[in-house]
Amino acid sequence: MKKIILALVIALTCVASSFAGEVFAKNGMLMAPGDKAVSIGFEFPVGAIGSYEMVLGKFEVAELPLSYGVKALGGASFWGDGMRWEVGAVGTLHFSWACIDLPENLWWIQNIDTFVGLGFGVVGWNYKQELVDLGWKNQMFPGLWYSGGSTYHFKENLAITFAGGNASFIGLLIKL
Repeated sequence: MKKIILALVIALTCVASSFAGEVFAKNGMLMAPGDKAVSIGFEFPVGAIGSYEMVLGKFEVAELPLSYGVKALGGASFWGDGMRWEVGAVGTLHFSWACIDLPENLWWIQNIDTFVGLGFGVVGWNYKQELVDLGWKNQMFPGLWYSGGSTYHFKENLAITFAGGNASFIGLLIKL
């Protein structure tokens, strides 16, 4: 229930802030080369996650600007039988909807940045002591990581993030 209330408060803040009618992209990009950002959020089912991203460069495909960078992630979530944790790093690719010429009444779409990422990470499970005593083993799995999602920028340096993949979460992105 607390997560639902917090999500509603964040959503209402975003909606109220977005009525200014301002597009925050520069040169058609919301995440441009040189940008650094920190994300913090709630991981599913019950947990927390954080990330740090640096945007390194950009290129164009059919006159649409794309930016790329690197992101480090780490988080922990709690289940009935123990704790799941993860750490990883992904290469990211960003597309800002601000580079598309849209009708004036759809200005708000230009504050959306969509991203995908691919990299390497480690996921671990630490079980409750009662389960370890029964023979369950704490585990660690290295492997390929993927992520993707969108951010909605309601201020120049503040956005709400929805991400899925190995580390799914809803949170805030703060550009440094």
